[in-house]
Amino acid sequence: MPSSILYLENESINMNSDDSDDSDNSDNSDNSKLSFVGLVALLATAATSTPVEASAVDVTAADWNCFQKTGGAGHAQLKKLHREFNRKFGAARLRLAAGQCYTVQCDGHYFGLCTGDVYGDLERPNHRNIAANTSPESGRQCVIYLGDDNLRYRYDNAPIQGRYKTDLRKC
Repeated sequence: MPSSILYLENESINMNSDDSDDSDNSDNSDNSKLSFVGLVALLATAATSTPVEASAVDVTAADWNCFQKTGGAGHAQLKKLHREFNRKFGAARLRLAAGQCYTVQCDGHYFGLCTGDVYGDLERPNHRNIAANTSPESGRQCVIYLGDDNLRYRYDNAPIQGRYKTDLRKC
């Protein structure tokens, strides 16, 4: 059985569980050896990688930024709008073009998902639910960014429109 050898700054460490001598393993191929730099790179990659579908948002840190601190309809209305949004547009992730908004209007209040003007984007998994489960308190003209400055959820009692295109659906 070939030994696994790790080189650390010109010193080798035998990683076998048995106490065999390295002298008879001098013909080990390079693929069983890993440099210190390679090991560090491998560990750094493994530590920072996340599954493609994973949400990297810290839910406890998510918060609505409301330009008006009063005059809004509160969290119950936001949850109602969220349910209607899912009913009208579906619960699946939405793909948006640059400057586009998907918006639902109920009882004079609006909830929408919009992109910036530069590029389109795909909604991140579970971000819509995170936005709906985060209370805007009594604010209005509210926006929440969940790990991506290009995608934003908006909540207001005034119409929410995209720069280029708005898909507005009413309750």
